[in-house]
Amino acid sequence: MGPLATFPDGNVFLRPFLNGAGWTSLGGSTIYVSGYAGGSPVQERGLNNINLHVHPTVGVTSATFACADFGGNINMRVNGGFISTGDLSALPPIMGGAAISSPASTSSATTWARSP
Repeated sequence: MGPLATFPDGNVFLRPFLNGAGWTSLGGSTIYVSGYAGGSPVQERGLNNINLHVHPTVGVTSATFACADFGGNINMRVNGGFISTGDLSALPPIMGGAAISSPASTSSATTWARSP
């Protein structure tokens, strides 16, 4: 499958998701106008049992994603490091050589940056 979106500095893909029963590609993604993610004033992408793969084509030192956590599994991969967990607060402080930060709330912003 080709990119969901293409930008001058990268591409965005939808990828299979790891849940309690194993890997699945039966999930979906929908555009909402909701404000649930606390920082997306117009549109948000809702993900259900599918991963959003952001692939920069240039060097990136940090990335911030506003997200709303409504339960279930969370998959996160950064620089080759991967975790599948049930809660944003369970994300490790370092993954794939990058610092991870996630406020513990239902409306959260998750930030990671490459270590120097």
